[in-house]
Amino acid sequence: MYKFGYKDRFSFFVDDYYDGPVRYTNNPGPFQNSFSRLRERYRLIIAHSFVYNLQGKFEIRVEGSRYLLNPGDLFIARESEGHTITPAEYPCECFDASFSLHYFTIPDPEFRLYKPFTDRALGVGNVIGAAHLNHELIRSCCKHIATADDVYLRRITVIGALETVLTELARVHKPENFAAPVERDPLTVEILDYINGNLSSDDLEPDALAARFYVSRSQLNRMIKNGTGFTLWNYITCKRLSRAYYLIQAGVSNKDAAHMSGFQDYSTFYKAYIRVKGFSPKDDRPSDSFDPLLTNFYQVDESAKIF
Repeated sequence: MYKFGYKDRFSFFVDDYYDGPVRYTNNPGPFQNSFSRLRERYRLIIAHSFVYNLQGKFEIRVEGSRYLLNPGDLFIARESEGHTITPAEYPCECFDASFSLHYFTIPDPEFRLYKPFTDRALGVGNVIGAAHLNHELIRSCCKHIATADDVYLRRITVIGALETVLTELARVHKPENFAAPVERDPLTVEILDYINGNLSSDDLEPDALAARFYVSRSQLNRMIKNGTGFTLWNYITCKRLSRAYYLIQAGVSNKDAAHMSGFQDYSTFYKAYIRVKGFSPKDDRPSDSFDPLLTNFYQVDESAKIF
């Protein structure tokens, strides 16, 4: 159940509250169908994100690591960092935000606010412990978002609140402040590293991967699921879509981007893109009317909604 929230093409922010597992699995959310799954796929492709735990506990699986997020802890994930978030103790509540890689290009052209997200290995340094954070600042900023009662003002409020929270994160993001994962399997990490380094290769078929790492196919699937929350195929597909997205933004043709990202035919790529993102690759291509970096970035369009 959402106490309040905002979403547009480049960001979303929600105050999530769950009093039991039924609410989590059936939550309608801004993406309507299978919200939790679609939200994580969305993040995996185009967004940095953070989750600030207000109460209860959450279990997070990210790139081979498993964390327990306790009240007051802050979880971060950068784009292309595969992760899933599951309530582990009810009732639970969190502030949950995702935002485009270019959200602060104008106020922060050196991308210093993004260093906590980008200057680390996948699955490492994802959680800042509660003892190191200014909780009054984070809570007041996030709660202030609810005070805007129209789409235009709420987007402005979201931008300001996120910028302040990221400034606090940059202040405390030091190795000694990281919470250690409950579990991090070295072989799973090795397999995920291999996948990420060979997305355009044919060697990512399940049987080929299993043979390379001397595990059975069922063991391989179980390891990827335990380490990321994704099935093997969904993990690879989303990683390939992430690469294709960047290539398209860089001006590479849709067909070449699909091929360079490991898709064997354009039809498969096209269907996967629409299934995960909700629109076609063509709609992500910079044009005179759509420039995610500059022209239309701060304009409210039909994708913007409050709930």
